[in-house]
Amino acid sequence: MNNRLNSRYSQTTTIKEIPIEGKPNHYYKVNLFYSKGGLNYFTYKQEERGYYLSVKAVEQKQGDGYVVESYVAFNGVKSLVQTANRFSQKTLESLALKNYDQAIAEFINWILFKNPELAV
Repeated sequence: MNNRLNSRYSQTTTIKEIPIEGKPNHYYKVNLFYSKGGLNYFTYKQEERGYYLSVKAVEQKQGDGYVVESYVAFNGVKSLVQTANRFSQKTLESLALKNYDQAIAEFINWILFKNPELAV
Protein backbone atom coordinates (compact mmCIF):
# COMPACT_ATOMS: atom_id res chain seq x y z
CA MET A 1 0.00 0.00 0.00
CA ASN A 2 3.05 2.19 -0.34
CA ASN A 3 2.47 5.69 -1.78
CA ARG A 4 -1.19 5.07 -2.55
CA LEU A 5 -3.32 8.15 -3.02
CA ASN A 6 -6.72 7.81 -1.37
CA SER A 7 -8.42 9.37 -4.37
CA ARG A 8 -7.39 11.25 -7.46
CA TYR A 9 -7.89 14.69 -5.91
CA SER A 10 -7.44 13.83 -2.25
CA GLN A 11 -5.34 16.06 -0.05
CA THR A 12 -4.18 12.97 1.88
CA THR A 13 -2.01 10.02 0.91
CA THR A 14 -1.25 6.90 2.93
CA ILE A 15 2.49 6.29 2.88
CA LYS A 16 2.70 3.13 5.00
CA GLU A 17 0.69 0.78 7.14
CA ILE A 18 2.97 -0.85 9.73
CA PRO A 19 1.53 -3.90 11.57
CA ILE A 20 1.63 -3.78 15.38
CA GLU A 21 3.31 -6.95 16.69
CA GLY A 22 1.09 -9.15 18.82
CA LYS A 23 -2.04 -7.22 17.90
CA PRO A 24 -3.91 -8.76 14.99
CA ASN A 25 -5.79 -6.23 12.84
CA HIS A 26 -3.87 -3.31 14.43
CA TYR A 27 -1.31 -1.17 12.62
CA TYR A 28 0.27 2.26 12.51
CA LYS A 29 -1.14 4.30 9.67
CA VAL A 30 1.31 6.83 8.23
CA ASN A 31 -0.30 9.66 6.25
CA LEU A 32 0.93 12.74 4.47
CA PHE A 33 -1.71 15.45 4.17
CA TYR A 34 -2.28 19.11 3.40
CA SER A 35 -3.81 21.34 6.05
CA LYS A 36 -5.09 24.87 5.59
CA GLY A 37 -3.79 25.64 9.07
CA GLY A 38 -5.38 28.10 11.43
CA LEU A 39 -6.42 27.78 15.06
CA ASN A 40 -6.36 24.28 16.53
CA TYR A 41 -9.42 24.25 18.81
CA PHE A 42 -8.00 21.47 21.01
CA THR A 43 -4.62 23.08 21.75
CA TYR A 44 -5.55 26.72 21.05
CA LYS A 45 -2.36 27.07 19.03
CA GLN A 46 -2.02 28.53 15.56
CA GLU A 47 -1.00 25.87 13.02
CA GLU A 48 0.84 26.64 9.81
CA ARG A 49 -0.62 25.99 6.39
CA GLY A 50 1.23 23.16 4.64
CA TYR A 51 1.97 19.45 4.37
CA TYR A 52 2.04 17.30 7.50
CA LEU A 53 3.26 13.79 8.27
CA SER A 54 1.05 11.92 10.74
CA VAL A 55 1.13 8.53 12.46
CA LYS A 56 -1.73 6.97 14.42
CA ALA A 57 -2.57 3.52 15.73
CA VAL A 58 -5.54 2.04 13.86
CA GLU A 59 -7.69 -1.08 14.27
CA GLN A 60 -9.12 -2.57 11.09
CA LYS A 61 -12.26 -4.74 11.05
CA GLN A 62 -13.45 -6.57 7.94
CA GLY A 63 -17.17 -6.81 7.34
CA ASP A 64 -19.23 -8.37 4.60
CA GLY A 65 -17.84 -6.40 1.66
CA TYR A 66 -16.52 -3.44 3.67
CA VAL A 67 -13.65 -2.47 5.96
CA VAL A 68 -13.95 -0.29 9.07
CA GLU A 69 -10.96 1.53 10.54
CA SER A 70 -11.16 2.86 14.07
CA TYR A 71 -8.73 4.75 16.27
CA VAL A 72 -8.67 6.48 19.63
CA ALA A 73 -8.76 10.26 19.52
CA PHE A 74 -5.51 12.03 20.42
CA ASN A 75 -3.38 8.84 20.17
CA GLY A 76 -1.52 10.03 17.08
CA VAL A 77 1.10 12.61 16.29
CA LYS A 78 1.81 14.94 13.36
CA SER A 79 4.60 17.21 12.25
CA LEU A 80 4.92 19.90 9.60
CA VAL A 81 6.97 18.68 6.63
CA GLN A 82 6.74 21.71 4.35
CA THR A 83 4.86 25.00 4.46
CA ALA A 84 2.68 25.88 1.48
CA ASN A 85 0.21 28.63 0.66
CA ARG A 86 -2.02 26.30 -1.33
CA PHE A 87 -2.48 22.62 -2.10
CA SER A 88 -0.67 21.01 -5.03
CA GLN A 89 -1.22 17.37 -5.99
CA LYS A 90 2.24 17.29 -7.57
CA THR A 91 3.87 18.49 -4.33
CA LEU A 92 1.93 15.94 -2.28
CA GLU A 93 3.05 13.14 -4.60
CA SER A 94 6.71 14.24 -4.56
CA LEU A 95 6.75 14.60 -0.76
CA ALA A 96 5.22 11.12 -0.44
CA LEU A 97 8.28 9.66 -2.18
CA LYS A 98 10.71 10.93 0.47
CA ASN A 99 12.08 8.73 3.25
CA TYR A 100 10.47 9.48 6.62
CA ASP A 101 11.66 6.33 8.45
CA GLN A 102 13.46 8.18 11.26
CA ALA A 103 10.50 10.50 11.93
CA ILE A 104 8.07 7.56 11.78
CA ALA A 105 10.16 5.63 14.34
CA GLU A 106 10.17 8.65 16.68
CA PHE A 107 6.39 9.07 16.27
CA ILE A 108 5.77 5.39 17.03
CA ASN A 109 7.95 5.64 20.16
CA TRP A 110 5.90 8.65 21.28
CA ILE A 111 2.64 6.78 20.66
CA LEU A 112 3.92 3.78 22.65
CA PHE A 113 4.99 6.09 25.50
CA LYS A 114 1.50 7.64 25.64
CA ASN A 115 -0.34 4.33 25.01
CA PRO A 116 1.60 1.50 26.73
CA GLU A 117 -1.22 -0.96 25.98
CA LEU A 118 -0.02 -0.99 22.36
CA ALA A 119 3.40 -2.36 23.37
CA VAL A 120 3.96 -6.10 23.21
